[in-house]
Amino acid sequence: MNRLNASILVVVILFFAWNFGYKEYLKSKLLNDGLLHVYFLNIGQGDGFLIKTPNKNLILIDGGPDETVLFRLNKILPFWVNHIDTVLISHFHRDHYLGGYYLKEYLNVSEVLYPDQFEYNEKVLLLFDGFDGLAAGEKKQKKYLNINQNAVYGYGVDVEFFVYKIEPSVKPISENFKSLVCLLDYKDFEVLFTGDAPPSLQKAAQRYLEPNQVEVLKVPHQGSKYDLNPDFIDYLNPKEAIVSIGKNSYGHPHKEVLEFYKNRGIPLYRTDYAKEFIFVKTDGYSYQIDYY
Repeated sequence: MNRLNASILVVVILFFAWNFGYKEYLKSKLLNDGLLHVYFLNIGQGDGFLIKTPNKNLILIDGGPDETVLFRLNKILPFWVNHIDTVLISHFHRDHYLGGYYLKEYLNVSEVLYPDQFEYNEKVLLLFDGFDGLAAGEKKQKKYLNINQNAVYGYGVDVEFFVYKIEPSVKPISENFKSLVCLLDYKDFEVLFTGDAPPSLQKAAQRYLEPNQVEVLKVPHQGSKYDLNPDFIDYLNPKEAIVSIGKNSYGHPHKEVLEFYKNRGIPLYRTDYAKEFIFVKTDGYSYQIDYY
């Protein structure tokens, strides 16, 4: 290799090293900014949301249908972060829980919160086994918590995460009727995660929620028209709504749902309009939403 080629190679290496280092610096700066972050990940047709609390706790709600969740997390977390405090599975449909299989290779998970299954599924048991990642003889440290009643988790000062196990008023006919509904509460800012809760579950959830309580609502079930409950939305009166959506054959989000939010004057953000994720950050009072 002549001197010119060697010099070019050094420049290229330095450029990529600087670029990598700068990106990791920006991710580290965000991780340590003392604000609450909520990332609505573009993971295709399904749900995947990451919460970063002011004291750097990490909560993942659902993991989408495949390994895409790893690529999105890589855009958010510095490379040295290999731990998530809590993974919550809203319900056992593959577009919500299947991404968890891919987490086990790269991330340590302290606890997994999950609801009852409507139907027995052996793959779900394999999912939990996969989270262990332990050598023979090591003591299991992970906590697997079946949410069979309402629960609240604290993550530092002023951050509360309410998990509601709601009994439907009608006979369950699918996993959607087992969906956990979760409220993230930080000072004067609230986000409601609805999973794929059908209208009967949404109605039952109102007893735990206050009118006009939430700033940001995760639209139920990818914007299915069958899971639109106008009374529930009007009761919450959210300032913003976000629908987690990807290419699909179901017609999600349905035009009736889009028209409903438009007519109510509620801005509707779509994860399929984002390259990586929709980013919500707040100090607990004011907040900002952007596409990334």
